[in-house]
Amino acid sequence: MKDGNDEESRLFKAKVEAMELEEALEFEKALEKYRIAESILSVEDGSLEKYGNLLYEFGELEDAKKVFERLASLTQDASFLLRLADIYEQLDEIEKAVEIYRTLNNERKINELGDRLKLNKPPEQVIKKFLQLFSGREDVFALQFEDGYRPIRRPMTIDDVANHLIGKCTLGAYVLTSDNNVNFGAYDVDYRTQESGIDSVSKLEMCKETVKNLHARLNYYNIQHEIEYSGNRGYHIWIFLDRPVPAYKVKVILEKILEQINISNPVSVEVFPKQSEHGGGLGNLIKLPLGIHRKTNRRCSFVDDNFEEIPKQLDYLLSIHPNRAEEIENLYRELYDQQIEQFEKDKNERRATRSHIRTQGENIKKQLRQQIHKDESDPCKTISRGCSILSQIITKIDQEAYITEEEERLLVNILYPITNSRSLITELLRRTINYSQPRLEILLSNSSKVPITCEEIKKEIVNSNIDLSLAKCTCKFSSAYNSPIAYLKQGEDKLFENVPISSVVKKIIDLNNEKYEIEKQIENLKNLLAKRMGDKQEELTEWGRIIKKDGRIEIVL
Repeated sequence: MKDGNDEESRLFKAKVEAMELEEALEFEKALEKYRIAESILSVEDGSLEKYGNLLYEFGELEDAKKVFERLASLTQDASFLLRLADIYEQLDEIEKAVEIYRTLNNERKINELGDRLKLNKPPEQVIKKFLQLFSGREDVFALQFEDGYRPIRRPMTIDDVANHLIGKCTLGAYVLTSDNNVNFGAYDVDYRTQESGIDSVSKLEMCKETVKNLHARLNYYNIQHEIEYSGNRGYHIWIFLDRPVPAYKVKVILEKILEQINISNPVSVEVFPKQSEHGGGLGNLIKLPLGIHRKTNRRCSFVDDNFEEIPKQLDYLLSIHPNRAEEIENLYRELYDQQIEQFEKDKNERRATRSHIRTQGENIKKQLRQQIHKDESDPCKTISRGCSILSQIITKIDQEAYITEEEERLLVNILYPITNSRSLITELLRRTINYSQPRLEILLSNSSKVPITCEEIKKEIVNSNIDLSLAKCTCKFSSAYNSPIAYLKQGEDKLFENVPISSVVKKIIDLNNEKYEIEKQIENLKNLLAKRMGDKQEELTEWGRIIKKDGRIEIVL
């Protein structure tokens, strides 16, 4: 009997000490005393609740679950039920948590956890929709870890997506497909952590302001888009397409729209795709939504215009409608034309100076050709004297020992048709700090012996947003084929003397494909004009007369 009294006294003493230690903020010691006295802890004196809260705060959720299950069964108190539901959530016992929230009529949590239940067993249509929307590089994807990403060199599978949605792994997609197209574009809006004097909450608000401005501009251009909390320092804005579009077109559109807004100092915005071509590499990747950010352990969810998480995330995913690729291509042409105008002078001024420019250009070329015998050992020097683009690239190499991969590709394409070009190009690029022999080999293998034209160089600079000036691009050769290589070789026969016939044929086929696309666009515009004219058979414009005959359109200039 005495032993029983001694045990009871020991337990009671432990309980009193536990409560005193807690009052003294010595929580770890208090928790140990509560463990000793667990069998006599009660609801009435609050000791059982105190014990349960300490277990919860120290992350001992399994033990905390048992305590709050006991408290809830004894009292049916709403606060105990809420704490128990929270513990069930953290232990991934979602169905038990939902049952409690139904008892408490908490519709918001019921909807939220309904998604969690689906995520634990993602429906097939959700996985298929996910793979359709986030279709990037076909033969590789990435897994995120706390310290970065690792490429997985195989196609993304249904199981990969299911594990991503469940939270077992986090996926990233390489945006460019193997043929340099994209099925989606995105803005990545983040705040920079190194900016001092501004707290992270204020920085996130600045990110939201940038997202709102981009949201407004995208709406202006009728571009459907979705906003996602990226799980760390900002947001992603996704633009999906119903079929693949060349990466350079989406890049130009998103960059042009980005130029139209102001961005606060701590905020940075990255455009995806970052590149027009992957150049044989993998290109850039972006983390995909609805997964867990491995660094912060937060789920990345779609949000509404007020940056509130959208209920029923998987239903929302299924409701996403991609943009029509045709409309995106039309917008590209509109914005591309505006961009080209930045490099052109006023039309009347060009007319007045055209003759002078042509004469000046021909005089320069004559002088250069007279000097060829002096520069035969350095054809690159000869071409760069006449080609301002090549001159700018070589100047950057000399002054900065660095050029971008886009500039590197342009350099290779300009010089590759020259005899012994491999050694010449290698010698130039070895002077850059980012020189890569494997990358150069890929560029050389992808280049054509058919000389690149001046028009193709200009197009590449505009489309790839290369930081080179077109202000001095005034060359117009007397030969039909306009190329910087013409500074070395006068006449088409000389220009193509070392070019394999198969390369010329391939060039013709590529140009024919472009021609087909342009002719298709012209035909579509003519059909549109025919519809707009209705019953009218003729209409006069500042550009000429439009004649409609048998439903067909002719324009007489």
